[in-house]
Amino acid sequence: MRHKPTLTQEEKLVRMTESPLPGLIFSLAVPTIVSMLISALYNMADTYFVGLIGNASATGAIGVVFPLMSLMQAIAFMFGHGSGNHMSRSLGAGDVDDAEKYASTGFFSAMGAGVLLMVIGLVWTDPIVRLLGATETIAPYARDYVRCLMPGTPFLICSFVLNNQLRFQGSAFYGMIGITAGTILNIILDPIFIFLLVMLSNTAIICAGVTSLEDRPYLPARTFVVLPVSISAEQTSP
Repeated sequence: MRHKPTLTQEEKLVRMTESPLPGLIFSLAVPTIVSMLISALYNMADTYFVGLIGNASATGAIGVVFPLMSLMQAIAFMFGHGSGNHMSRSLGAGDVDDAEKYASTGFFSAMGAGVLLMVIGLVWTDPIVRLLGATETIAPYARDYVRCLMPGTPFLICSFVLNNQLRFQGSAFYGMIGITAGTILNIILDPIFIFLLVMLSNTAIICAGVTSLEDRPYLPARTFVVLPVSISAEQTSP
């Protein structure tokens, strides 16, 4: 799970502690801002392509389910920011073992929360879409969309956790690359699934959900290559 990054841990520690503050903040802030902008584009992709179908109820279902996706991101940020904050302080103190413990705990806690949310979403789909405000005409599409999104919940949450951990250890650029690649993949797959497969199944909303699921594993896979601390279940701590 380890891979030598562009900078060694010692070099990165020197960069983070001795570089001029304005330049350091700029180098970390720009990739973070770009990641946020790209994430907004990611969320708009499904709405745009489903809207081209001309089905108002299907388009409405995307908006109805959006708060559920925001909840996933909020859970991910809770674990990502919490573990990342402690991890960065441990790395700054030169305690890599402690940093690995926090990184592993945040990652696997987020995975557990993702699995729990996935189960809740799959078991209580109807009450959830009603709670989110789905009407009689929108509810069938919203149910299909939720059922396609839920299996990807652990991947989505874990990817955002790893993205935040990358930022907190000074590798915001790699986090930006992961988010960008996932968004590009989603935008490419959206029209393929929606406009090609919809001719066979007439279920554009399901196709949109599948494309949102397809790119979820990319950032976790990419992050394990560049994250300078190892993540394993043995290192988790309550």
